[in-house]
Amino acid sequence: MALYFYNGDIAEGRKAAKKLYDVVSAEAIRAVLQAQDELIKSSPTLNRSGVILECTPKKAVAAVPLEATAYSGRGTAAEMSVFLFYADKAVDGLVQNTVRQWARFAAETAPASSASDGLCYGNLDPEAATSDASTVFGPNYKRLREVKRKYDPDNIFNKWHPIQPASLA
Repeated sequence: MALYFYNGDIAEGRKAAKKLYDVVSAEAIRAVLQAQDELIKSSPTLNRSGVILECTPKKAVAAVPLEATAYSGRGTAAEMSVFLFYADKAVDGLVQNTVRQWARFAAETAPASSASDGLCYGNLDPEAATSDASTVFGPNYKRLREVKRKYDPDNIFNKWHPIQPASLA
């Protein structure tokens, strides 16, 4: 884990952290931290929770055509992981709604390149068990269904963005 901290004025800090702010605005970071603070104030049992905002350069990954592999997260330079720890089942609904809200916020504020065409990095999808795999794999989904029909026609491997085998024509 890395924590960026600059001891100086905002202009100097932004210059020193230009790569970070090219990906995510200071306002977006501030909004996420404020939302986390409000969540913990509304439910103190979540006081051990956190948010990780990971900014990674993906120029080399984005240079590979989207159709070349199943990986669809080529254009996302910022990824957000939310860790909400709690023992009280009474806050389940609050936690699930918060994660969905923050995921929407991240998707709306993070710049996406045309390489990803709005697709996400599937391993960070909080709804992975029930989400539509075609939204994760985009234009590759049809080809993956053909591969699935050949190597796993009985759909034994059916967890985490399950791909349905293509029907026999």
